[in-house]
Amino acid sequence: MSKNVVFMTCFEKAPDFLDYKEWCFRTWQYWCDKNDVELVILDQELRPTGGGVYGDGVGMKPTWQRWHVFDVLEANDIECENVALVDIDTMIHWDAPNFFDAANGEFGAIKDRFYIEWVHNSINGYQDLWPDVKFDWTSYFNCGFIVLNKKHKE
Repeated sequence: MSKNVVFMTCFEKAPDFLDYKEWCFRTWQYWCDKNDVELVILDQELRPTGGGVYGDGVGMKPTWQRWHVFDVLEANDIECENVALVDIDTMIHWDAPNFFDAANGEFGAIKDRFYIEWVHNSINGYQDLWPDVKFDWTSYFNCGFIVLNKKHKE
């Protein structure tokens, strides 16, 4: 049976491994249980082999590994309708509404409208990776909370 999934990465060896992750897990587990959502935590680093940027067997930052969510879920026989990619430094309020309902099968993200300095620094930090793309700070969003489904896989 297919259901919704909250997916996060948490590697003990990661440089940003957080002491308060336990509280993050507790809030998300409570919310997931309440809303019949599966919580999936990727705690083993992916080490791709073969060609490509990371084809040398060296892993990548946990926040980049989240983009392999559909491969990870498929490899673990987890069927899902929608998935939320959530940063390990987030907590959800115990009575937060079901954001999967609000997303209604569409892509959802949070625009950073209040911390303009972070947006500016982030755009500058990533712009070199996409030289043919001009990032627009007014539509730039925070990847710490994203809702998507298989139609967004590509």
